[in-house]
Amino acid sequence: MGVSGTGKSTIGIELSQMLEISFLEGDDLHSVANKNKMRAGIPLIDEDRLPWLEGLREINNQSRKNLVLSCSALKRSYRDILTDHKNRTFFVHLHAPYRVIEERLSLRKDHFFNPQLLKNQFENLELLEEKEVGIQINVDQSIDLVVAEISRSLNHLLL
Repeated sequence: MGVSGTGKSTIGIELSQMLEISFLEGDDLHSVANKNKMRAGIPLIDEDRLPWLEGLREINNQSRKNLVLSCSALKRSYRDILTDHKNRTFFVHLHAPYRVIEERLSLRKDHFFNPQLLKNQFENLELLEEKEVGIQINVDQSIDLVVAEISRSLNHLLL
């Protein structure tokens, strides 16, 4: 989870390969209307996200195996929807300073997310609360270090 540009997809793919489990790109499941709004620089509202979040929750609920899922999950209410199923959910909040993410987005090509929306995402971001199961990791370091840190946290969870 995290704002756009934190590397959710890149890190998710690396982590899923290391763990030998499936990866699901949450952005792929956004509706065309949602993607068009974001492309135009129009922030999504909760009503836009609800069907998307419910679809992701259903995938989690139906999964018989572990999976890595990338999803912004910016608000606690979104994470509540994502965890309302029978399987366990562990959140990895990827974060970095605004300037780092802004620079990353400026280099990204051919993505529907309009970088003008970054400020809105940072404003809406609610940090993981103590009772939520997960960790926060600064992604202003190498992908290998981030994936290793996530892996260590998952190993401790399984002990």
